[in-house]
Amino acid sequence: MNSIPFSSFLANIKEAWPIGFSQAPTILLVDDEINILNAINRFLKPRGYRILMANDANRALEVLEIEDVDLIISDMRMPGMNGAQLLNKVREDWPWVVRILLTGYSDVNSAITAINEGEIYRYIAKPWDDHEMLMNIRRALERRGLEKEYLRLQSLTQQQNADLLALNHSLELKMQQHFEQLLVMQDKTNNDFLNSLFLISHFIDCYIGALPGHSQRIAAWGQQIASHMQLSNQAKQNILFASLIHNIGKIGLDIHLARTPVQHMSSEQKIQFAENLIATAALIRPFEELYEANEIIHYQYEYYDGTGFPNNISCLDIPIEASILTITKHYEEALTGLYSSQKMSPAEAKCWIAGEKGGHYAPDIVDYFLYVISKKEDSNQPLQNY
Repeated sequence: MNSIPFSSFLANIKEAWPIGFSQAPTILLVDDEINILNAINRFLKPRGYRILMANDANRALEVLEIEDVDLIISDMRMPGMNGAQLLNKVREDWPWVVRILLTGYSDVNSAITAINEGEIYRYIAKPWDDHEMLMNIRRALERRGLEKEYLRLQSLTQQQNADLLALNHSLELKMQQHFEQLLVMQDKTNNDFLNSLFLISHFIDCYIGALPGHSQRIAAWGQQIASHMQLSNQAKQNILFASLIHNIGKIGLDIHLARTPVQHMSSEQKIQFAENLIATAALIRPFEELYEANEIIHYQYEYYDGTGFPNNISCLDIPIEASILTITKHYEEALTGLYSSQKMSPAEAKCWIAGEKGGHYAPDIVDYFLYVISKKEDSNQPLQNY
């Protein structure tokens, strides 16, 4: 039987690490019984984790002072400081470290109290089930990895925003003129929030190499379609918000990949892009006003015929606002050369979208889109940006 090369084995382990980890996650095991420590170490070591061990709470605190630990698993019953007290101390001094308590059945009530009072992630009862323990550890590290990725992207975004501000001072002055034209979609939505979205949309447009006003024009097309479809004000607001920041998933990517159309990405690039989409969703998740816009952004690459990206879902599962965004952004990208290597004329782009009716795009939304395009052509008036 052919053996697997060690380099391939290491690569497979690395691919299994959660998003946010560029090297092996570090786990600290704490138990006064050496046989327990060795048993868990033997169980976890082959899975590529970096394992540290301590036989009491004081030694564990010393390790935490000098090592970058992602997850700590501590036994409940230990001489001196017990596991609950140790994890509470870890919460105070190293709050980012995910904490798991290992306890016997007789200590379950104490473990539950420790979870409630000390914000412990989870407890595992002894004797443990290997599969259950592995799942709990994986979920704990996924949580830690998402936090690390969020901080990385936040830092990267701040740096890129600073660079863009330095390079685009004149553009910022023009943005201020547009700020005054923003519409308030609901009473609870204030101008500061909309202005922030508008500013972010310009940053994103610059990063992906789009012409100024790219996201605004997409938003304008979407609003007109939504109006003719007599969608609710909430739906119109969701389309506006989603259109302005629909390319936020490209922030943090290598600039070459960020400027590559999704349909031209390789399989490996699509995986990287999908991982970045998940991570950047964390950037806007705290904003209640963007909850539904976040969903629209996630589905914008899905097609009516189920051949889209990343989930190849059917047309019945795609939000109508996402289908509108898909058509409007593709039309704008076709006109500006972001969809393919050559720019299309308005007539060519309109014909191309009409040809995908029932394929990439929902038939009824194509009809409304073509109606809006024709109405604009008949009026011979430029499209009003936001």
